[in-house]
Amino acid sequence: MKLINFGPGLQHLNILMKVSQRILLIVLFIVISGAGAYLYFTRQNQQFPSACLALPESTVLAYQGQNPVKEFSDLKTKEIYKFLEKNPAVAGFETDFRFFDSVLKINPDIIKSVSQSPVVISLHVTSAENFQLLVLHQSQNKFNAHDIEKLVKAFDPDERALDHNFDNVTVTEILNKNKEPIFAFAFMDGIIALSRNTGLVEESITSYHSGKLKSRDMIKQMTVSVSQEKIYVNFAQLPQLLNIYASEGYHNSISNLGNFASSGEYTWKADAGAIRLNGTVDGSAGKPSFLTGLQNQTPRSSGIAGILPSETSLLLDWCADSFGAYFNNHKNYLIANGKSNAWDINMRETGISTGINPLKDVLPAIGTEWGYAMLESSEGKKPDELLAFKASDSSKAYENLKKIAAEKNRGYSPIEYNGYQFENHPHIKLFQSL
Repeated sequence: MKLINFGPGLQHLNILMKVSQRILLIVLFIVISGAGAYLYFTRQNQQFPSACLALPESTVLAYQGQNPVKEFSDLKTKEIYKFLEKNPAVAGFETDFRFFDSVLKINPDIIKSVSQSPVVISLHVTSAENFQLLVLHQSQNKFNAHDIEKLVKAFDPDERALDHNFDNVTVTEILNKNKEPIFAFAFMDGIIALSRNTGLVEESITSYHSGKLKSRDMIKQMTVSVSQEKIYVNFAQLPQLLNIYASEGYHNSISNLGNFASSGEYTWKADAGAIRLNGTVDGSAGKPSFLTGLQNQTPRSSGIAGILPSETSLLLDWCADSFGAYFNNHKNYLIANGKSNAWDINMRETGISTGINPLKDVLPAIGTEWGYAMLESSEGKKPDELLAFKASDSSKAYENLKKIAAEKNRGYSPIEYNGYQFENHPHIKLFQSL
């Protein structure tokens, strides 16, 4: 038998195999390291959508900021809030706010998340006499549904979670021992929606998935001002909130506020007896609004608020270059909303009944500021109203109005008060028409 000696060839083959294995290990290491680095980079640089993109269209007011507890604590010290909290709906709002705050501040991951990205708290009218809150926050996946459920267990071990699917999103309802819902929540691309009202959580899912909100003026404002503490008003829904507090006879008038503008973006300051909002308002897209008349005009100083009685409950104040220019554009708003004919008829009837032409005798006197105020009234009694304006020419306006009063106020005597003279005018409809 002849033996074949592979000798150096076999040794050379072994060396090649070892080299190949090393190369393979290096390649695997590079691939795994690259994949890990890619995943880490992707996770660190993942773009999470803004929480405001899940705001339901039923939103009346929305707060966006990172210090809601501090802001609310400051508000509670003011006399205006002490007056408002007498209303059961406001008291319920405070209960909900405190509940969510107490739940969320237990978990350090949630506290850290809230400190790094804003919270959106929106108010929604859910019945004829009540409103409720929806809390939205972009968690960036720093906490999840399991973390929320653990928080609940810390409060009451008997509470349980019940999941259901809504539009391919898991909605979790937290039930008490009597199987009554306490609150509900859901996660959408890192956004947590949290509310006592399950319907609001589901509505936020629908809004987020529709993608229509991105084009709304209010959402555009919120995505730009994400780092600032601001209040946002959705004027289309505002009448629903105000009607909770107004008598039924005023509901039609209040409904007109829905056409006032599209939305407003405000900073705020709470004084002892008032909450002052300062900001910008977007006109209703694609159609004239109350604010159309202010286009191409510049702001003017306000003074009417300083002359109003302490029992004033509402003031609408306009300050611009010219009331005449505003008024001409305002007629476009009347035409667009089908109110032009009724307004013309009202003007003619006023002229016939009073003998005074509002457009000729009153309008030219109004200068750079005009305002409407409503005073407090007892339950069931129609509140007193006040029209005030800064005259374009005080002397001419005074003489003109005095002449009108002299002609129409036969039998009425002027009232003297602190050096001012008050003329009683029996034809109040004259000013309501304007």
